[in-house]
Amino acid sequence: MRTRHVNSGLTVNAVAGCHVVLLGFDITTQGRRGLRGFAVRRTDPTEAEAYWMKGVKPFRSVEPSPGAGEQFSSLIHPFQTFQWADYSAKPDRDYTYEVVPMYGDPGALRQGDPVSVEVHTEPVEAADHTVLFNRGAIATQEYARRFLNRPPSVVGTAAYQWLSRGLLEGMIDFIARAKDETWGLKGAFYEFQWPAVLDALGDARRRKADVRIVFDDIPSGSPHQANEDAIKAARITGICTPRAAGKLMHNKFLVLLHRDKPQALLFGSTNLTENGIFGHANCVHIVDDATVAQTYLDYFEQLRRDPPTDRAHPEYRAWIAEHTPAPLDVPGNGMVPVFSPRSGLAPLDWYATMAADRSAPSA
Repeated sequence: MRTRHVNSGLTVNAVAGCHVVLLGFDITTQGRRGLRGFAVRRTDPTEAEAYWMKGVKPFRSVEPSPGAGEQFSSLIHPFQTFQWADYSAKPDRDYTYEVVPMYGDPGALRQGDPVSVEVHTEPVEAADHTVLFNRGAIATQEYARRFLNRPPSVVGTAAYQWLSRGLLEGMIDFIARAKDETWGLKGAFYEFQWPAVLDALGDARRRKADVRIVFDDIPSGSPHQANEDAIKAARITGICTPRAAGKLMHNKFLVLLHRDKPQALLFGSTNLTENGIFGHANCVHIVDDATVAQTYLDYFEQLRRDPPTDRAHPEYRAWIAEHTPAPLDVPGNGMVPVFSPRSGLAPLDWYATMAADRSAPSA
């Protein structure tokens, strides 16, 4: 959701995602005279509460010795920036943000004319798509304040759940959809190590679901030893197929099948490691679309044969180009899988053209 409001020379742009509301400020030359920053007040009708948002940077003349992790009201210590984000928003909620320019001397600030914007954050789950983002590196400052900068392995479950923000849980729930012998899970992963996910796949197999995983086992420059150790520890060697003939296997996807028919797809940027799930900024995207899932299933069938990917063996590249051509027209549902590697710049030019055209659907 995007919205913009203007009052007395102050413009506020708001962009709302699921968990984050980004606010951008612009103010006229006259409004910048004596400007000390912006105070932001959030009203949450769902929780029946309203309060001034806080930051970690105070005026030294007002607060000369701030405590570690201490936070300060933006009404007294305004945000000295033209871009600010609320990372504490919750999905599918109404919020009102009142942005107030602040003038005068620290400790005796006066309020200028405010601008209010109303937003509604996006739901995490929709009819066909679920997109899950972990907190990632952007949350390091809040993590340090909340957990005293201790590693999550020391803090325990609370830290891991906070960092995951539903990403790991969404993966586990997706795997749990394969509940008996009429279901299947087939996918491929680069770093395939996090015990909770491997255990969930093992549990699905014990429920008699047809589970097949291709994993990176390329000897040089790959996580093959860590992958092998994790697979052995989880006791799922029988459902895993090593891939060793390629140069790099950077896949991260899982297809859900029912009675051998693709039903849904899980994919995204998340490697199955502690850093991938909890540290790096990553996402998991779940699509309930049989056509897209079928394309990935066909791709899985290619990968499980461990095809060589160098230029001396062009068959793999030829299959990729034939089955996922680019550029092409995006269909009505806006979803087109495009696999790599590719030859030439045509796909990159196609992406650039779509990025420049705000009205175009996404691939």
